[in-house]
Amino acid sequence: MGIILVIGSIVGGLPNYLGFYNTTTMIIFSILAWLIGLFSSGYQLRILEFSIAGINELPNFDKWGELFINGIKYFLVGFIYFIPAIIIMVISVLALLASLAPYMADPNLLNSMTDPSVLLSNVAVEGIIGIFIALLYILIIFPVLAIALAHLAYTGEFKAAFRLKEILAKMSSIGWGNMLVWYIILVVMFLIISIVGGFIIDFISFLLGMGSVSTGRIINSILSSLILYPYLFIYIQRSIALAYISGDKEPQ
Repeated sequence: MGIILVIGSIVGGLPNYLGFYNTTTMIIFSILAWLIGLFSSGYQLRILEFSIAGINELPNFDKWGELFINGIKYFLVGFIYFIPAIIIMVISVLALLASLAPYMADPNLLNSMTDPSVLLSNVAVEGIIGIFIALLYILIIFPVLAIALAHLAYTGEFKAAFRLKEILAKMSSIGWGNMLVWYIILVVMFLIISIVGGFIIDFISFLLGMGSVSTGRIINSILSSLILYPYLFIYIQRSIALAYISGDKEPQ
């Protein structure tokens, strides 16, 4: 999975590395990187499936066609669940940019933006509130999305990820208090691994880059994709699976 992520990272950043700043070129390479990343998403779904089945070892990285199709399913489920947040975020950002446009066009008005009272009285507060609501929605919906993906992996049916009655029943069987504790631990561990791992990789990239910012950035991207992100993804999927099957256990 790390190699797949490295290839996707290189393909996605290729226009910048080669100095191709044409918008069309960047979009094309971004799409190619996304398509490559679908293999990683498909493998994550396979990890969910194996873990729910009680298999502790990592699954083989094979059956590429199946991985790609499952990656599309994985992406679509997340995208559909996040549609409300995406819509709110787009509208809010557009409102915010529209409110800032006069300031950016007039140097005199731009200077007044340093005054918080002027800024808050003129900037579209609705835009800021909208962004906050979108982020809050993502925060709340993630546990539901996690169990929905696990339900997809368990049943093998794409539509199972949207059977909210079954998903909420599963979350209830796990226990709402247990779900909350699991979610907090998942976020805390994710932050710890990301921060500590990121710091180590930053330090190694600096040493290997010999002080060159561009070289260090490339090394950082490769090491993160090869080492850090795979373990984070594996940890997240394994954690989701164990939470999912915990609802099947009889109370002691």
